[in-house]
Amino acid sequence: MFLFLAVVAALVTLYLLGRAVSPLTERSVFTAADWSRVEDESADLLAQRDRLIGELKDLEVEAAMNKIDPNDLSRLRARFETEALEVVRRMDERAAQYADRLGQKPAESPAAPEAP
Repeated sequence: MFLFLAVVAALVTLYLLGRAVSPLTERSVFTAADWSRVEDESADLLAQRDRLIGELKDLEVEAAMNKIDPNDLSRLRARFETEALEVVRRMDERAAQYADRLGQKPAESPAAPEAP
């Protein structure tokens, strides 16, 4: 009887150990729904980035035509630049997150050309 309980306990222990280790050996699957969500979120971030760049261009045009106060110009420029940098940071985070999930390295930004 004691031997039977010891064998059952060993089997249960092996089963639980196998369940605990199994996530380490499984590869996660990137489904079509995941890709769709990534595309939608990326498109939203790109639209936000483009909108902010457009706002900055419009702001510069208005400043060149003296339609905006210099104090307002610096305040609005700082706000739009901060928002644009936040959007780019979120885009970089998402790219790194999904590249890690796919087992790839994210594409590196092209290096700035060196001055001769």
